[in-house]
Amino acid sequence: MRPASLITLITDFAGKQDLVTKSLSGYGLSVHGGLRLEFFRHFFVQTDFSGGFMHQIHVRTRAAEHSAFARQKCGYYMLCVILKRHGTGRNRSMTRK
Repeated sequence: MRPASLITLITDFAGKQDLVTKSLSGYGLSVHGGLRLEFFRHFFVQTDFSGGFMHQIHVRTRAAEHSAFARQKCGYYMLCVILKRHGTGRNRSMTRK
């Protein structure tokens, strides 16, 4: 049984199949941050931000040909905002007298 995360990419150029060529080809950067504001003792607003960029300068596309390469750039961002109300702060399991 093979793990589900094992991925092999096969490209087909003019009837010739070529497995992915592995090489160190660029760099990537990412930033993550968040902020939480609480107010009125029972409410809070929380934001989470994440963003990144990857720049592959020299991606080898075929192992046998050193002149076969590509360039790729990609980026992403994510913003998550949460609005929530805390409980009343009382222990509801306590009986009232």
